[in-house]
Amino acid sequence: MQKYIVFVIFFSLVTCCSLQAATIGFSTYDVYHADPTGTGGWSHTYTGTKTASGSYLNYTGGSGTLNDGIPTSEQNTQIFYAADAAITLHLSTTASISVIELYGFSPGNTIPGNITGFDVVINGVRRTYSSVAFGSLSAINVPVNERVTLDSTQNTLITSTIIIDHFTYDNGVYCIGEVVLTGTAGTPPPVPEPSTMALCGLTLGLMLFLRRKF
Repeated sequence: MQKYIVFVIFFSLVTCCSLQAATIGFSTYDVYHADPTGTGGWSHTYTGTKTASGSYLNYTGGSGTLNDGIPTSEQNTQIFYAADAAITLHLSTTASISVIELYGFSPGNTIPGNITGFDVVINGVRRTYSSVAFGSLSAINVPVNERVTLDSTQNTLITSTIIIDHFTYDNGVYCIGEVVLTGTAGTPPPVPEPSTMALCGLTLGLMLFLRRKF
């Protein structure tokens, strides 16, 4: 009986005080002003419709390089020359997103520049972020991957679609081989109310009291 009481209290504490983030997949994505595969010797795949837009292509309704795994060569990485390129991600489930990571690949290649930031649009709310570089170094001695952590105005919004655009970068071209999203599926992390915080504290105190008693 004592073990049962402790288990119930512990489960209540975990439920009211924590939620675990996980990788959120996206089933399809669209790209506005993408460079055709083979540009600059780089290649990528896409299963959807490609429509000409000047010297660029608009990709709609498919999936491919940006959601098929972290790249290991230039042959599975998309290179971008268009300053106004935009990527729309269609999530596999509704979710609140907290972190966006862009994985590139450029060891031994000096063509792609370093992404320094981008805009994120969720449910019509646009925010501009500076990215944090991480990962192995490229030929120009900068990490090839970028990460942004969304602020509180966006990371509690439930959505099934995310737009990434207005990329800033320090060369005339940049590359993306995979987009990885981290968040909470279904519902956003709740903001603890005073009553919830008090309940967590009371539960913890009761657990400590029972431990001393038993």
